[in-house]
Amino acid sequence: MTYKVLALDLDGTTLAPDTSMTEATKNGINRALEAGVTVVFCTGRCKDELHELVANFPKMRYAVCENGVYVWDVVTDSYVDYRGLDRQVSDRILAAMQGYDVLIQIGMGGKYYLQEDYLERVWEFGLGEYHDLLAETGGIAPDLMEAYQNYGKPVSKVNFYFNNKSDRSEVFRALEKEQLPIFLLSGLADNIEMTSTSAGKDVGLRALCDHLGVKAEEVIAIGDNLNDLSMLKFAGLSIAMGNARAEVKEICDVETLDNRHDGVAAAIEKYILR
Repeated sequence: MTYKVLALDLDGTTLAPDTSMTEATKNGINRALEAGVTVVFCTGRCKDELHELVANFPKMRYAVCENGVYVWDVVTDSYVDYRGLDRQVSDRILAAMQGYDVLIQIGMGGKYYLQEDYLERVWEFGLGEYHDLLAETGGIAPDLMEAYQNYGKPVSKVNFYFNNKSDRSEVFRALEKEQLPIFLLSGLADNIEMTSTSAGKDVGLRALCDHLGVKAEEVIAIGDNLNDLSMLKFAGLSIAMGNARAEVKEICDVETLDNRHDGVAAAIEKYILR
């Protein structure tokens, strides 16, 4: 089988544990791109968090962002596909965190916004290694709820981060009871990531494949966490990282090395450049 698309999760997969990208991984991705493969980051990150990473790859054209809410054309800075949250739905999501100490991110206009006074508390919520990224690329709002109301349009995504696991469990159960048309996912730091049920990494990846005229069986996907399951099930060849959760390894076709040992580069070498 000749694979035409390589979909890569970022955190926990393409990125090392310290969120850097090794030279071996960069080299592997660039070699795949030179070989004519469409390499696409398929990530929970928003497009404004990807500019620096994408700059390493002159031939990279697309990214599936915010767990499949939109497919970003890097060259034209436009969307191939976009599926946001209805305002009534996001209103109810945000109401669920009232009374809890929660770090909230809201996706608006390709950027994640968070409350200004939470920026220096990110370590409490398991996001310490992302402080600089958030400070440089995030929308820092003096009043996040005011910024949300002023935005007025459908938001792309809402993320909740907790410093108390029991709070996370309570909020998760409350959101489940609401029976909203949302996916409740966890990408990192035991957070809750919420997107429309019309979105998903598989949906974004399928939209890109339709755009490119590529079949699912011509796709390789590599991931490590629960928010990767849908794209891994969609792909013709699914690869679990060595550090992947058990649920991910269970549904994948094969396993590569972990993200401490350039698992993505090893998979590219074995399944694309062989």
